[in-house]
Amino acid sequence: MKAVLAHFSLTFDKFNPHQVSGYGMSERKAHFLIENGHVSMICSLYDVIIIGDTTPHGRALLESLLLEEKTPSSRFCQAKIVIEITNRFDHEVRDVARYHATMEALAAQTQTRLRGRLFWVANNNFDKAYTEQKLQMGMPFMRILRPLGIAGNGGNLVYPWGLPSQDINVFAAQMHHTNILPTVIEKFSLPIAVFPLGHKYGGPANLLKFKAWLEFPYQYSTMKFYENIAYGVPQLFPSPRFMEKLFDVKTSS
Repeated sequence: MKAVLAHFSLTFDKFNPHQVSGYGMSERKAHFLIENGHVSMICSLYDVIIIGDTTPHGRALLESLLLEEKTPSSRFCQAKIVIEITNRFDHEVRDVARYHATMEALAAQTQTRLRGRLFWVANNNFDKAYTEQKLQMGMPFMRILRPLGIAGNGGNLVYPWGLPSQDINVFAAQMHHTNILPTVIEKFSLPIAVFPLGHKYGGPANLLKFKAWLEFPYQYSTMKFYENIAYGVPQLFPSPRFMEKLFDVKTSS
């Protein structure tokens, strides 16, 4: 996003929403941020605000669009808002029924009252279909806009200290939430350099110094897929048949 906007000489700032809320922002917290001026402050500074991963992080901005309909106020967001869905749009939301009702109302008004002010984008077809299924409505106005795979510093970052040595004869992978990697290493004797869960690895240029990147996807679309494709990193993904074989191996051992 930063690289594209720089090409058009547009200013791009980033705001880390973890400063005001963790994952799955509640309606109560969203309304608190509206009442206390956070939304009006953010929206007064920018023409366009993009809500990235994850969508609930921007719930206060979105709730303000509905409150505005009932009681116009400077506390509500007047900037254009782009919802960029790169993960399930209701990720870790607990008051999910109320959240879905909010998103359904926003979707219903996207081409009427909010036309030209609210835009929906997904970076993969699954998340579009998932959103439509949860909201029980078609959303033909949601655009599919896939990432370009542009990585910071040209994808050539320092290889972090403490990770396994880079070796062109060894596969690289990141520890999974399950014990699937130890199973693969043990049962199939694959040489795999395993990075700790969530650990930075220095971008795609460093992965080129391994045989290939072995991925067991934790969701339908992750940024590193596109980065690795753009930089020519060989990537291996399990087929459904291989996943079934791994399951059989695990349950029989």
